[in-house]
Amino acid sequence: MRCKLELRAAQPNDDSTLAQVRLCFESFLAQPKPAALTSEARGWIARTDFLRGRHASAARFYLDELAKETSNIRRERLLESLRLIELTLQDLDEYFDTPAHALFAANRITNFENLNPLMRLNVRVDRSPISFVRQPTR
Repeated sequence: MRCKLELRAAQPNDDSTLAQVRLCFESFLAQPKPAALTSEARGWIARTDFLRGRHASAARFYLDELAKETSNIRRERLLESLRLIELTLQDLDEYFDTPAHALFAANRITNFENLNPLMRLNVRVDRSPISFVRQPTR
């Protein structure tokens, strides 16, 4: 309960406070808990990472939770959270730790509906068969 209150009091991008909140949830998870409480705490850790701008970490938590049969987080909520994730070129390598995470990144990159965030990263998109070329930075 204390961890959730601290999270609600924190401001987005207040990295030091959100880091403390994350540690609070991690210490909560260090003790044996019922699956439902573990699932909820993992969801709050993902939310904390999202607020800190660590979208790759948040996405991995959401994807892992989506795959767990013991998750108590509604599928729709997890999918909506994943929809809010912005892929960045600097975070791309973080997605290649498991096949599911890599598939998520590949899907987001190759889905033309998701190209607007990539356009902001100076990426030129050739709409012929999947070709993403990073433009040199001046």
